[in-house]
Amino acid sequence: GGRQLSNTAFTMLLDGMVLCHLGGVLPATLEPAVREQFGAVDVVFVPVTDTAGAKDAYRIASSLMPSIIIPLDLSPKGDALPAFLKEAGDSPAPVDKLTLKKKDLEGSDDTKIIVLEPFL
Repeated sequence: GGRQLSNTAFTMLLDGMVLCHLGGVLPATLEPAVREQFGAVDVVFVPVTDTAGAKDAYRIASSLMPSIIIPLDLSPKGDALPAFLKEAGDSPAPVDKLTLKKKDLEGSDDTKIIVLEPFL
């Protein structure tokens, strides 16, 4: 409706890796000034709140040029993740546990999508 929504996105440095969580509500686009404030990002956690927003979620997450994108299906029916993966052109096997090290992220120019089991 006509409600104004706000969102809190943040980055954190953990073991030499920059992790970025884009919050719970995504805009249709990410302003260049905001993207610049994030700087270089290694891992992005992106909310996918509905199937219609999957395209925007993928576009925003990939615009940060991370090594890894982790989609978080926050849709009421849990049906947004397949739409996100279709948009990304990827269908990775879900993992129940993820251990990351900075050295594992270095040397690859490709962005990897990782699906966490709890978000299925």
